[in-house]
Amino acid sequence: MYVDSMDTNVDFIFFMISFISLVVYFLPTLIAVIRKHNSAIAIFVLNFLLGWSFIAWVIALVWAFSENNSCDLEAKLKTLYSLKEKGIITDEEFERKKEELINSIFE
Repeated sequence: MYVDSMDTNVDFIFFMISFISLVVYFLPTLIAVIRKHNSAIAIFVLNFLLGWSFIAWVIALVWAFSENNSCDLEAKLKTLYSLKEKGIITDEEFERKKEELINSIFE
């Protein structure tokens, strides 16, 4: 069976346009996931449900680029603890830095 090269080109172009459209549509979600944003799931939900409206899409995009206000305390404490275990910092330095990190949450 003969396949027309014109049909193949049209199919390929349609596929590429669809793929690029999906990437652009979910750009806020992709950015949030790549940046490991703490609100990545919420950004995805906003993007998925309301992304068709340009305003919600822009809000999701700005949100994805926004700073993670709630710092990853657990990761910082693990890093601090590993520094203490390796002997890089003393127990006193560890306790002081740990208190500073915890107190920074409530400021």
